[in-house]
Amino acid sequence: MKKYIIILVLLLITANKGFSQNNLYLIFDINEPDVVKNVYKNARNNVNDPRMRGCAMFMSGNEYIYMYMWYYGIDLRLVPNPTATAQMMTQAQALALYPQARTAAQFDLQMQPYIDYDYITPLPNRYRKSTSATITYLRSFTRIFVIEFLPNNQAKVIECVITSMH
Repeated sequence: MKKYIIILVLLLITANKGFSQNNLYLIFDINEPDVVKNVYKNARNNVNDPRMRGCAMFMSGNEYIYMYMWYYGIDLRLVPNPTATAQMMTQAQALALYPQARTAAQFDLQMQPYIDYDYITPLPNRYRKSTSATITYLRSFTRIFVIEFLPNNQAKVIECVITSMH
């Protein structure tokens, strides 16, 4: 009997780990206003020499591009996973199902400590892209989903892969 209880407990622990995946959900809303922010520290400029950058999102072909990310000057580019199937629903349903979903501006704020760390702590050139704090953070997610807001209050949820990291 003890053997069956131990097996049951191990199965429950394993199942719980399987369901508690660390997924990232990003909202892609073409109507989200662009944000202009001073990125002088990321561009290695003097504080008195601002470098303003428009932070926006757009699509190029089938790629979702987030120009908020400043991990060594590379924007975040996501393409739908070729094996994934898109789910269609209303925007309200998507927001209710994925309350942890972030707009690009919210995700930029979430990423800012990692971005700051990368620029304060430069890595050797050949290692910087693969071991930077921003890329390590993005790789910490099991899967990345984009919730694309479509016309008529519809939303498409699709699993994506990052194409701009090395």
